[in-house]
Amino acid sequence: MPYESLPVVRSVRQVLRTASSRDEAITRVLEAVGDSMGWLVGAYWAPEADDGTVAAQCVWAARIHKGTVFATETRQMRLAYGEGLPGQVWTTGETLWIEDVGQDSNFPHHAAARTDGLHAAVAFPVRHGEQVLGVLEFFTDLLRAPVQTLLPVFDQIGGDLGAFVAGAWTPEPEPEEAPEDRAEAGDARR
Repeated sequence: MPYESLPVVRSVRQVLRTASSRDEAITRVLEAVGDSMGWLVGAYWAPEADDGTVAAQCVWAARIHKGTVFATETRQMRLAYGEGLPGQVWTTGETLWIEDVGQDSNFPHHAAARTDGLHAAVAFPVRHGEQVLGVLEFFTDLLRAPVQTLLPVFDQIGGDLGAFVAGAWTPEPEPEEAPEDRAEAGDARR
């Protein structure tokens, strides 16, 4: 896999290697992706009942993010399949990226996003095989156009977390350091 050497993918896999529960894994993956990629708020959405809706089951906010309105509102929301970013991703199984959520007519809590200064958002499926198990959603205070080269990275992260959530994730051994990396690390400790 060409993306396994990226710091964000390595961070997510380290979380999955050490997490003792589904909830711990989700919380720590939100933090790992958010911190590694500069997102300020993240959420994991999944159905809580068989009623055609998804709910935010976990919400994370970066320590540097001062806003609280958006995270609080997100924790209380339920979205119909097809509604908002999580509902659309749940329905289509495709990653969606919005440069400015304040300009998107299918974004239900743009007022809270505006209050907290959030603009760009990305949401991608957490899947095991073809089955979508959840949706990861992230926001930043910057206007960010979609970055096509990141889409496969999101697929990788969503697949790794999906396998963990489904109980099918097999931890790969941690990559060994190359001999020259060990030598440099030894030099740095002296």
